[in-house]
Amino acid sequence: VKPDIQIYPPNFKRSGLLDITQTKMTVEFKIAVDDAFNDSGPFERSSKTAHDTLGQITLYAMAHQAAQFQTHVFLDLVFPKYARFMLLTMRWDCSGVIITEKVPFSNPSYLKFFWQF
Repeated sequence: VKPDIQIYPPNFKRSGLLDITQTKMTVEFKIAVDDAFNDSGPFERSSKTAHDTLGQITLYAMAHQAAQFQTHVFLDLVFPKYARFMLLTMRWDCSGVIITEKVPFSNPSYLKFFWQF
């Protein structure tokens, strides 16, 4: 598991490259538009790169859940012109994810989310 950015609690002292047991949120950057989701039309894209992206973010969320006893995981998927926030909620059946529509970086709510997080 090698996410681009891991966000930790303010007073956390890291002892290695990655400590998923203390992660609060994962941020993954995509240079090319490998967006696995579609705001109009079919919800999931069917390209190979979209499936690869979906597999990667699923791996990150599942690793986070396996390392911590949490009811949810926040993940931010960042593309060149927009981002998507994801909230994975875990129930006994390990199902449920909420994915935002594309959030342009010009939208003040993008930075407001991190400020309030």
